Amino acid sequence: MLRIIGLASMALLSATSARAQSADAIRAHIARANHGCDIYRPEETYRGPLPGAPGPVVVVVYTLEGCGGSNDWNRVFGVFYEQDGRVTEVPQPHPPGFMVDAATVTHGAIEVNGLAYGPRDPRCCPSQRRRERFRLVDGAMAPAG
Repeated sequence: MLRIIGLASMALLSATSARAQSADAIRAHIARANHGCDIYRPEETYRGPLPGAPGPVVVVVYTLEGCGGSNDWNRVFGVFYEQDGRVTEVPQPHPPGFMVDAATVTHGAIEVNGLAYGPRDPRCCPSQRRRERFRLVDGAMAPAG
């Protein structure tokens, strides 16, 4: 019985370690892809299969700030997978045009929710709720309609 508990504990620690390593690798990839930007609050919102992906994916919502020395910021999402031992990001030819609050996967599509700026909103405070759905098509994120 103790042996079973020990093996279960080792498996749990191994999975936790692998998840932490992949989170570190994804964060490093985001930093390389957005050189000159600060990255804040990366949040893993999904880990698992996604139709059209070559393997399991990780969906991350994160903030980019101060890019190129500016005072600007944006909250975005990315879809990542591992290929040949390297983190790869799924291209987004048409990313959402709003600040991303959350990204979930349901029925094989990524649903992204957030806030957009209204005509009189100050920079601090977008007020209009938005939602878009994306699917993986030919290796890139595409609107799901």
